[in-house]
Amino acid sequence: MELAIRAGRLITPDEELNDILVLTEHGKIQSVEPFSERRAAQAETFVDARDEIVAPGFVDLQVNGGLGHNFKRADLAERHRIYRFFLRTGTTTLVPTVVTDVPTLMAGALSMLADDVGGTQSDLPEIAGVHLEGPFLNPDRRGAHPLEYLRSADLDLARYFWEAAREQIAIVTLAPELEGADRLVRWFAERGVVVAAGHTTASCDVLFHACDEGLTLLTHLGNVSDWPHRRKSEAGILASEPGAVGAFMISDRLRASLILDSYHFDPRLAAALVRLRGPQGVALISDASYATGCLPGKYDDGLIKTTVHPDGYAYVTGGGGWLAGSVITLEQAIRVAVGAGDITLRDAIEMATWTPARILGIDDRKGRVAAGFEADLVFLNRLLRVTRVFRSGREVPL
Repeated sequence: MELAIRAGRLITPDEELNDILVLTEHGKIQSVEPFSERRAAQAETFVDARDEIVAPGFVDLQVNGGLGHNFKRADLAERHRIYRFFLRTGTTTLVPTVVTDVPTLMAGALSMLADDVGGTQSDLPEIAGVHLEGPFLNPDRRGAHPLEYLRSADLDLARYFWEAAREQIAIVTLAPELEGADRLVRWFAERGVVVAAGHTTASCDVLFHACDEGLTLLTHLGNVSDWPHRRKSEAGILASEPGAVGAFMISDRLRASLILDSYHFDPRLAAALVRLRGPQGVALISDASYATGCLPGKYDDGLIKTTVHPDGYAYVTGGGGWLAGSVITLEQAIRVAVGAGDITLRDAIEMATWTPARILGIDDRKGRVAAGFEADLVFLNRLLRVTRVFRSGREVPL
């Protein structure tokens, strides 16, 4: 065996085990068994983590950039710096996100990011596809997406993006209430893309109809998507409307992603949703903006002027208090889930690993510590801070 790790506490995450030996070879986990000095001595390299928590590497479904660079404009060197930043915080698999902009600029970004998909470098996270968020979004829930570049559900434009990305789009977020969105949902789903609703005012019934066409996910639930509210019925009565959050609570056909930075979504409500739907229904995401990893101060990526506050959030400079995306990593999201949300660590780990892996359809090799899975591992101390990261069985310099 190439590597043997003694884990004082192992979260797989389908179970918790104590004093366990994880053996890896050729970048994959060969066995998970009770610790044995004899077995450990057979490995080329032994790592003693008896005082630490060992968990699968984190899987982030939505990263917009970092270190001052947006993925829409980042060159190869800048992208690699961003990838390594997230890898050092435990994210061993991520999905870079391209948001609404000039269509040609979006297509160029998709093309560049497609080059990164499926890379096997152990000093970079695996790029498991690209997330296309926009431009098929509701103008009334546009958030930071520029109004002038939002589009109706245009199948020709969708094909243009698909071809530019060389079929490497893993997730698309759109508003299913837009005219013609049914056809768009169906078209992407037929190509194996995870279709998500976001930046939407869709009613519960519209969302369930979109599920019939192939929609399976709600992007950053509760942010720029409608909560339970009153909507005028055909009779003109203000009747109860569950909205996107309510639809998620009702139907197990939908999974949801959450930004848990204590600002975008109340961790106490997140805990209630996890109790209702289980950790397998909720994925933690960073939705990290270009300002993630930057020191407190003012930044401008040419599209959004952002102020990073010392308390760990970012807001639109001069924008009346509106958040400008998050500036967290999944490491921080787990701490918020456990600390402020009182979600169990095992559930929080599942929400950051196995659940997003299932959403992406890579849960046969990612998101668990089990024989046959890739040796992407994270060590956490008692404060739930990342102390060591292994990618494909090789340690990542922190």
